[in-house]
Amino acid sequence: MYSLETVPQASTLTAEEESAVQQFNETVQQHPDGRYSCVLPKYDSPPPIGDSLAMAKARFLQNERKMKKCGMLPEFNRELDTYHEMDHCEVVPMDEIHKDSFYLPVQL
Repeated sequence: MYSLETVPQASTLTAEEESAVQQFNETVQQHPDGRYSCVLPKYDSPPPIGDSLAMAKARFLQNERKMKKCGMLPEFNRELDTYHEMDHCEVVPMDEIHKDSFYLPVQL
């Protein structure tokens, strides 16, 4: 009989990824209601995400036109007001808009 041996595979994770896996393993927990939670990793230098302002603005204008066309613009505006009241979004003054910030497009 021959004994098969396997060669251990070297990890292909970067040091940053290894750290994230270790942090996950150390902080993941299941709550009594069955949900899980863990601490998310923080990166020293996150990768560039591109021009999110143009995409968010285009999506907003597209949604606004769609809501206006189907007569739901007042409801759309009320929903945006609700987001603002709940601190889920904020109005950014024109002189504070930065290309290196991340802007989330409005989802309907």
